[in-house]
Amino acid sequence: SEDGQELIARFKLTDDLVPPSNPDLTLPQHLYMWDLNGTFYIVDEQLAVEKFGRRIHHTTVLAGKPALSAGYAYFGEHGVMERINYSSGHYRPDIAAVSSMYQWMNEGLNAAALNWIGRLKWSTEDCKTYDWDNVNILGYGGAALNRSCHE
Repeated sequence: SEDGQELIARFKLTDDLVPPSNPDLTLPQHLYMWDLNGTFYIVDEQLAVEKFGRRIHHTTVLAGKPALSAGYAYFGEHGVMERINYSSGHYRPDIAAVSSMYQWMNEGLNAAALNWIGRLKWSTEDCKTYDWDNVNILGYGGAALNRSCHE
C-alpha cells in the first residue's frame, strides 16, 4: 500500500489484484511458491479448478524443481496479503526457509504486516538449535537468517 502498512498483491500478467481467499479453508485457496531465483508465485486454486477442472499442487508450479519455500497465502479485500503459512506436503519448508523469506520481504516490504504461521512442530527453540553455520541458500548468510528467526 502507499503507506507501507499493507502488502498488496497483483498478478504480474494482468495487473489484477489477487482476489480474497475463501473463508472456508476446506475449499481451494491461494498457494504460493518461492523459487531459487527469488520469484514469488501466487496461484489462485479456485481459478485453476474452474479453468482446468482440478486443483493445482505446489510441484506443478515449478515442475517439481527445488524451491526456497512453499505453502498457502491468504488474502483479504483489495489484494491485501494477510497471512502466510508453510504447508506443503512435498517441499516441507524448514525454519531457515521462513527466516529467508522474512529477510527477503523486509528488503522492501513490510514483513510485519503479515501473520506468519509456522508448522505445528516448530518452536522458538528451533531458532536456538538450528545449525545456522551450514545454511546454504544463495544470498542469505546463516548469521543474518539467525537474527531474522529471532525477530
